[in-house]
Parts: sequence; C-alpha cells; structure tokens
Amino acid sequence: MQNKLMMMAMNITTEKWQEMIREKIYSKYDLGSVSLLAVGGDGGNWVGSSFDLVGVKRMERVLDPFHINDVLRAAYGQEIDVSDTLKTLYQDGFNAISQELQTLKDKGSASKRKAKNRCFDYLKNHQDEILPLSARGLPYQNLSSLGCMESNVGKTIAIRMKTRGCSWTLSGAEAMVAILSHIKELSAHTLRYEEIRAKDRKNHHNSRRNKSVASEYSGQHASFPILNSGKASAPFYDLFRNIIHSELLPLN
Repeated sequence: MQNKLMMMAMNITTEKWQEMIREKIYSKYDLGSVSLLAVGGDGGNWVGSSFDLVGVKRMERVLDPFHINDVLRAAYGQEIDVSDTLKTLYQDGFNAISQELQTLKDKGSASKRKAKNRCFDYLKNHQDEILPLSARGLPYQNLSSLGCMESNVGKTIAIRMKTRGCSWTLSGAEAMVAILSHIKELSAHTLRYEEIRAKDRKNHHNSRRNKSVASEYSGQHASFPILNSGKASAPFYDLFRNIIHSELLPLN
C-alpha cells in the first residue's frame, strides 16, 4: 500500500467524520482525475457512508480480502482448501463456492456450526461486494488487502491505548490521543533526567553528601500503577521506564 493516510477520532458525529475524511483526502490526493473510488472494509454500513462527501462520481464498495480470508479460515479451515476456495471466489463469485460451503455448514460441533453459518451468511449478504476479478479483467495475483491497515490500527491504537487488564475512560483516551499526536513536540521539550542525575552525582562527589537525587528534585510526583500491573512487553512500558527514573519520580 502506497501513500497511505491514517485517521482516528472518537465521540464525533457521522457528519463530522465525513468532513474530516473529505478534507484529509483532498489535502493529499488529486481526486479530479479519479474515475473510481473503491471503498474497502469489513462490510459495516458506516464504512461506505464515510465517503459520502468526497464527491467522486463512482464509488464501489469492496469486501476486503483480509476479512474474507479471516472468517473463512476460522470457520472452514479444517475442512476445505481455503486458498483454492478463495481463488475460485475472487475469480467466479460467491455462487461458485456456495454449494460447497452450504454442504459443510451444518456439520460438526455446535460452536463450529455457528461459526460456519455466520461465515456463510456474511459472504452471502455481501456477495455483491465480492466482485469477481475476471469481470474487471484482473488476475487473482492483483488482489490487494487492507491487512496491513488492520495491523496499523492494532499497533497505533490498541497496543498504545490499552493492554491486557487495562482500559481507558473516554476522557483518558482523549488525553492519550492528545499526547500521542504531539509526541515529537513533547520529546523536544522533555526534561533530561540523565543530565540532572550527572550534575547531582558530581555535586554529591564534591560535597561528600549522602543524599539521593530524589531529595534534590523539586518537580511533581505522580503514580504510574500500569507500570507494575500492565503488560511489560507493551511498547509504551519501556518508553515510560526510560522517561521516568524511579529515583526522581516514584512509580508506586
């Protein structure tokens, strides 16, 4: 995927979201020469309506291959050759695989039957968005996916905004988004604790005083319980550890 843009928002109206997308897209791309806008997604109604204000004459909703592959493998992965089924689906459409899925969807345990029925209905209800590539004159290999975007969303939002056993209130999430959106500016003005420690060690050596750095630090004290209870492998864990030295700002 090239020249991608990323946007996120919380607690805004549909109209405001549509306006944000319109302004962002027109600031990056020349849509005057675009004859077709393909809107990929998981089939949610909000995805297609997000681009209502963009103004491109022809928009085509496409059920993204990432979601098709995900749901098909989870439901039928042990009973069919998923790769061959996907190839047939994209080349010839849903009707070309519906009989095989229909035959298998009522077999297995209750949980398996539920998953297969959900998958079957999902593909059937969105079959008009699974356009056969042969109808567009494209080979199977030209199929693109939003899988990388799903991964970006996970890394940009899910991992940074929460970890196992933790979550944010709406106000807390908004505050975190504000911090993340200004991370470069904040980093440029961050108090350099290593410089303070070096200066205090020098003073300690010269005066032979047995005082900790914390006794000479006059800044604010705060608590970061997530550093003790959160998932230590989360990216922000080391970030906080590096910024906040335990002798200067107690973590408990």
